[in-house]
Amino acid sequence: MKISLRLKTLGDLVEPTFYLADVGSDHALLPLYLFSQEKIQKAQLIENKIGPYKRMEKAVSLSPYHSQCLLTLSDGLSELDKDVSAIVVAGMGGQLISSILKRDEEKLKSIDDLYIDAHSERSELLMSLGELSYSLVDSIFLEDEHKFYDLWHLKRTKNKVLYNEKEALFGPLHLKNKEASWVKYWEAQKKEKETILLNKEVPTFKRSILEKEISMIEEALR
Repeated sequence: MKISLRLKTLGDLVEPTFYLADVGSDHALLPLYLFSQEKIQKAQLIENKIGPYKRMEKAVSLSPYHSQCLLTLSDGLSELDKDVSAIVVAGMGGQLISSILKRDEEKLKSIDDLYIDAHSERSELLMSLGELSYSLVDSIFLEDEHKFYDLWHLKRTKNKVLYNEKEALFGPLHLKNKEASWVKYWEAQKKEKETILLNKEVPTFKRSILEKEISMIEEALR
């Protein structure tokens, strides 16, 4: 099975579970990979557009796991099977992921594990997930095809989880582990902001914002 390094790494984060839902499954690559690794026994594959749904349906029908899959043409968690205990949401912006989960917050009460691959607005999303009582227990910062990804595993807790600005922006676990890819990404971000500051026409208010951001990055990298 041909699968990207990003999806394989996200799949490797997934703990063995009986029934997992993949929101926005598209080609069904991730659940089919998880079946091949014997990490799941059943999967609900969710798409809200007919084109991706048809691709997903075809991929599943050609696999040896079709009898273990429930395919739904639905929006987010609206038709989530009550027996699902883990959810993957990958390849979307953080704001969209947050809205999908908050829209059906009641259904999250039976979800022990979330696996998230947000391509933007990650700091806001992490704070939002903390408000939903999910704690970040593992994260992998990855470079794949010259793009950077931050892959998360969160577990449900009894209480809300509060992340400060620094933790939300850089990732609480990355601040401790300082993986090479994470360092590379933030060093590039710092250099990009410093290059902008070389332009003398940058307004004073924007300059002060950039200087603060550079200072935060330098502190995080120490």
